[in-house]
Amino acid sequence: MLEITKMFNATAIIALLISPSVLAADKKVGYKCYLDTSAGKQVVLFSWKKSKVNSRLFNLPASRVTVANGKRAFVKDIIECVPENKRFKTPKAQEKDRLQLR
Repeated sequence: MLEITKMFNATAIIALLISPSVLAADKKVGYKCYLDTSAGKQVVLFSWKKSKVNSRLFNLPASRVTVANGKRAFVKDIIECVPENKRFKTPKAQEKDRLQLR
C-alpha cells in the first residue's frame, strides 16, 4: 500500500510540474500583420495559440482574411508581422496600425 501511495504522490508532483508549461504553450497570443492583400495593403489582427504561431505564419500567404471593411481578401504577401504589443518597423504599417480600430 505504501508503494502505491508513493507512486501516486510522485505522479501528482510530476503532473503539477508539467501542467503550467503545457498551459503556457497553448496560451493565445495576439499578432498584427501588415499584409499585401487583394484589397490592398492592410493591417490585420490575429489571435493564435503560442505553439501554432510559426505554422500560422507559414500558411498565411494565399489564405483569406477579413480586412478593415469587413470583406474577405486573399493574402498575397506578408510584409511584416509582430506581436500585438510591439511596433511595426515599416512607417506605412505604423500609420495604418495607428488608424486601426480595435
